[in-house]
Amino acid sequence: MKPDVKDRDYMYRLIIGQLFYDGHQQLALNLATAIGCSAQPPPPSDKLFRLVSIAKQFVDDPDQNKDSVLL
Repeated sequence: MKPDVKDRDYMYRLIIGQLFYDGHQQLALNLATAIGCSAQPPPPSDKLFRLVSIAKQFVDDPDQNKDSVLL
């Protein structure tokens, strides 16, 4: 399997785990079926939420960029 395919599979499994964690079981099962991992769907997890929270620290704040352009 190519690295980008593995990364996408990992990303989809994170999404499914987050949906289970947030209580959206039917949506998670539908997505798992659609991508072909319904036989062994990932367990509920908030890992995606934690990763996004960390990543947000590295995203520039649009309001901050406006102020620096005006100065």
